[in-house]
Amino acid sequence: MNEIMGTMYHIYLKDRCLHYGLTEEEFPKAWETAKGMIVLMKTDYTIDDLSYEKLNYSKTATLDSSH
Repeated sequence: MNEIMGTMYHIYLKDRCLHYGLTEEEFPKAWETAKGMIVLMKTDYTIDDLSYEKLNYSKTATLDSSH
């Protein structure tokens, strides 16, 4: 069986997860929205407080999982 790979993204503000499990299609809009909110909100957060994690995973293993 051929393994099918997928990619997902998580977006963080410092140590806090803002978005998780974003698809490649969802990520760009969510990332731009998060950056825009940092600029618009009057808080101590800066753009440098934002980060993201890109995860590659096996869709095949997920589909074949029994749990």
